[in-house]
Parts: sequence; C-alpha cells; structure tokens
Amino acid sequence: MNPIKSILAPTDFSATANNALRYAIELSQELEAKLYVLHSYRIPAVADVAYPLGGMYPEGMVDIEDIRKEAELAMESIKNEYLSGTSLSHETILVQGFAEENIQDFINKNNIDLVVMGTRGANAMQEFFGSTITHIINRIHIALLVIPDNVRFGKIDNIVLATDYRNVHRPETYEPLFGMVNAFHAKVDVLHVRKETSKLSVEELEVGEDLDRILHKIAHAFHYIQEDDSISEGIEKFLEKHKKSMLAMVPREHSLIDKLLHGSKTQHMIFHTQRPFLVLRN
Repeated sequence: MNPIKSILAPTDFSATANNALRYAIELSQELEAKLYVLHSYRIPAVADVAYPLGGMYPEGMVDIEDIRKEAELAMESIKNEYLSGTSLSHETILVQGFAEENIQDFINKNNIDLVVMGTRGANAMQEFFGSTITHIINRIHIALLVIPDNVRFGKIDNIVLATDYRNVHRPETYEPLFGMVNAFHAKVDVLHVRKETSKLSVEELEVGEDLDRILHKIAHAFHYIQEDDSISEGIEKFLEKHKKSMLAMVPREHSLIDKLLHGSKTQHMIFHTQRPFLVLRN
C-alpha cells in the first residue's frame, strides 16, 4: 500500500473552507503527511457573484496587487489561527487565476495524493449546474475528500464503499481508501444498492470477486440492498445505521447529455450526504 504523503486543501477563506481545512490538518497529522493550503485569487468580472475577499469588483476598477495583498492577509490569518504552533509539515500558496485550473496544475506539479475540500450542500438549481467541486472532480485524476460543513474530524468506524459492480478498477484506485483505513483503523463495507429484485449477473459477480481480491489486506464485508425509492436513498439509509462512517465511491464516466438530464449519484451524494465523502479516481 502506498501511503498518503501529501494533501492539498484549496481555500476561499469561507467558513466552509475553514472547516475542511481543520479536517485536513488533523488528517495530515494522523497520516504524517505534508499539507498544502492553496488560494486562487483574481479580479472578478461584473457578472460574477459573491467574491470571497471583498464583494464584486468591476473589471479594471481595482488593482490586482490590492487583491493579492488582501489574499495575503487572509492567508496569514489562516496560518495564525490553524497552523501556528503545530509540528505539521505545511506550505501555503497564493496563485492568480481560476481555482479549478490552478488546483489541477498544482496537483500535476507537486505529486499530491489527496485533495480535501468543503461543501455547503446545494439547492436544486445549484446541483443541476454543478459547483467548483463537481468541476474539479471532472478535471483531476486523484482522490478528493469532500467535507460537509457540519462534519468535524473524529473517529471513523466504517468506510462505506458504494459500488454498482459495473466496472473493474485498477488496484491503485483504492490506495487512498487504504490510507483512510489506516488513519482511522476502520473496516470497509462494500455496499451495492439496486432497485431491481434480480440477482447479480455473472459479470457483476466477477467484478465483486476482483474487488474482494483488491481489498484482501484490509477488513471488509459485502452488503446487498434492494431499495424501491432510489439508490441514493438506499445508501443514506445504510449510512444512518453506521453513525461513525465515511462514504466512498468511484464515479463512472457519464456523457454530457446524461449529466444534464439526470445528473449522477456521485454529484447527488456530494451535495446531500452528511458524512465525509471520498471520491476515488480510476
């Protein structure tokens, strides 16, 4: 198993991002990993909605250096409040540009193992059009740990790995999952939820057997649930029975039309789950 040695925590200095940062700090200490805290700043256009550092600035009305200085002050405050006095190996970075692009570029250049970000949830319109997190999921090639704003770092007994048994994944896909197992001394519950009453097909059983082989070094169990309402509802019901749990999924590739018309289980869970959510990449 390859350990998680580097964690990236992007921040916009919001309360949600600060909560995720606290989680990332404690997780980094538990894993003895280096933590990078990254903020992207830019001059927003008139059409932009709320900008975290000072409202809306019409293009050309503000100097980029003023925004950078404001970002430096905010980052210094973060360092003093959350990182000062810790023995944690860490680095803070300010970079100009769009967050999604800067995060992807930083990952590529710094051998990052895991990204930790916060989420507030969303209404139906926000969920339909997506968010920074869903954009990042579609761009980065490493695991993402999503922290809802009501979640604090603490004991995790179970990591619920939800699967549809449709794809065989590379063993490397699950390395971040193994890292979480080691950090929390947790066991993995492989969960399959389906609306049909039919048994697993031969192909699905083969995928399950491959997954069993991949997970053989850690404590794990398999669970099969029929849920008439929705797959997401079935996952939530299972999580409710395991209070100290983390959710993990490997999102499937969806066509653009499918995303627009139906969304995805991964996107739904990001906005609605009240547990830490580990999004693995194949």
